[in-house]
Amino acid sequence: MLVLLQYCLWFYLVTLGRYFYGERTAQLMLIIGVAVSSLVMYFCFDANDWCYERWGLVWGVLLFLYMPKVKRLVKPNVQKIVVFGLLGFMLGAAYLKFKPVFFYGEYLLKIVLGMTIILLLFTLSSQRKFGNKAINFLGDISYEVYLSHHVVMTVLSSLFPLLPSGCFILITVLGTIMLSAILHHVGSFLVKRCRI
Repeated sequence: MLVLLQYCLWFYLVTLGRYFYGERTAQLMLIIGVAVSSLVMYFCFDANDWCYERWGLVWGVLLFLYMPKVKRLVKPNVQKIVVFGLLGFMLGAAYLKFKPVFFYGEYLLKIVLGMTIILLLFTLSSQRKFGNKAINFLGDISYEVYLSHHVVMTVLSSLFPLLPSGCFILITVLGTIMLSAILHHVGSFLVKRCRI
């Protein structure tokens, strides 16, 4: 959670200054800041402290910046699906073999593999439309679900340590969805109030 607050502050500060140094420079600063923080966490601190997941923010910024080019890249055809699939398979096998290797296997291969899998999934789903009210609702709260599920599980296991696993899972899912919906509505309100 602390990592996300750091990035919220970083994104806010960079966004505040974008009028002085321009939109492209601001976006470049966002990407460099996240990439450097990931490398610093890997080399200097704990590699398990969101070291790899930080790259998701980089992919998100790049996706936002280059959406038309990405759409052309992931426009589905059999050749792209086969290429991304084979590349993902080879990188996955290489990652399993070289995972213990410092930086190259443990860090770099994992990030490139993740990007390849994302491109494959985009290619498989880019021309399809999924949606109904339930799916749209879950999509809207997915970020909050990601942030809150561990909290719900921790509270539930500490309050009811002898709860059967089936009940634990069901209550965790329902509790996470309810908490996430509340957080989403409160967060949406606060974001609208704090817009620059």
